[in-house]
Amino acid sequence: MKLSIHNGSIFEKAAESAILNVDGAAPGMGGRLAREFARLFPIQYAAIEASMPYPLMPGKHHKGIPGEGAPFRIIYLASVLDHLHQAGNASYPQLIKSAYTGIFRDAALSGISSIAAGLPVAGLRSDPLNAFMLLADVLENAGANTRKLTLNLSILEPEVHEMIKRFARSTGWI
Repeated sequence: MKLSIHNGSIFEKAAESAILNVDGAAPGMGGRLAREFARLFPIQYAAIEASMPYPLMPGKHHKGIPGEGAPFRIIYLASVLDHLHQAGNASYPQLIKSAYTGIFRDAALSGISSIAAGLPVAGLRSDPLNAFMLLADVLENAGANTRKLTLNLSILEPEVHEMIKRFARSTGWI
């Protein structure tokens, strides 16, 4: 799997699909990027959220088709947040690994070539460097069928972007 890191929003970099983190316990419990997508594309997000089976178990994902007017062909809602504090922070890495691995495999099987995502920091339950290392672990272990995928990783904060880009370069990811 290829990795591209840029400074900015996932909505600024062209991609066929995007990952939005949510709490699958109930509608309306999205993370920062999910809330931003809902604000920018309310009709499309409402349709995707309405198609999601609730509750969506932690560590699972839902594939939604946003339809006309959205910048992505497919939106993946990753059930990795825990607003009700049922799972605890210790399980967060496993939830990311499970949901994102499923997403990357589904995207490859669906013929998707690019996925936009932010760093999975879970409301800062994880620092950016650990979030990147977790994501790198998922990328490394996602499987052979994901080789043609490109993850467009968007990082809003310039200083975090530079730190992650330097680390990614030093470890051979870019």
